[in-house]
Amino acid sequence: MRNRTITFVLTVLTFAVLLIAGCNPPSVQAATIDSNPGASGQNEQIDGEFLERRSNYQAIFDAASVNQTFFRKYDDILVTFSDATPTKQEIALRILRTDGRIYGERIAWVEAGSVINLGEAYVLPDGDFYVVLMPTPGVYYGEALRIERRIRIQTETRQ
Repeated sequence: MRNRTITFVLTVLTFAVLLIAGCNPPSVQAATIDSNPGASGQNEQIDGEFLERRSNYQAIFDAASVNQTFFRKYDDILVTFSDATPTKQEIALRILRTDGRIYGERIAWVEAGSVINLGEAYVLPDGDFYVVLMPTPGVYYGEALRIERRIRIQTETRQ
């Protein structure tokens, strides 16, 4: 709150100095409202499609589970999708350390009953990780469909 107040005061002072010096502050133009009634219907349709896609991803992510949360050296990290998975969808599965470092990624099509093997735990250092389920990177970043599910796991492979 204090930083916002300081920023506001500095902005007001800057404009005051510019006005005293005879400079005109930059003009700001208000956003225009499109009076085309067909455009708003199109935006509602796009929003509806976006929300439906997001809902489909959420249902798929909710249907996923990891059989165990603690992994030793030769344990496979398996992500299983229940038989109630609603649709077939291409997703990305990442193994992410809690500090944000990505240790692996797999892009796969999943559907009801799918089992995705992310490899054996010995390739990971000991510690805490997340199995992250998300849309493929093109959808996640390019289409701004920012949804994910994180499942916490632990590895102990060096002892």
